Amino acid sequence: MTTPTKLKTRMSPIISVQSLTIGAAAESIATSGGTVPANCGEIHLYPAALLHWSPPGGLTPTSTTGHAVAVNEVFVLSPSQHTSLIIDDTASDQTILAVYMHGSSRQDIRT
Repeated sequence: MTTPTKLKTRMSPIISVQSLTIGAAAESIATSGGTVPANCGEIHLYPAALLHWSPPGGLTPTSTTGHAVAVNEVFVLSPSQHTSLIIDDTASDQTILAVYMHGSSRQDIRT
């Protein structure tokens, strides 16, 4: 009689998803009311309008300076960029979708 092999299943790489209002002034995810999970790796952000962002320690972005992100284009913040500042191109609030992904040291394989 043979012993059945245990199948390994991988959990979703997504920890959680959050809708944030951000952009009237340069602010980070945390200062806009977002909660970054402790085991978060990358954060995928989906803006509904043009915005600019700058990495931590960089210049404060304005509606014309910083890294530009086009409408409906995803941009990804690495763990070292979680405190990046983000501003809307029109200097008004916009709603963005933040998708928090598991970090690289995750323990997401079940036996």
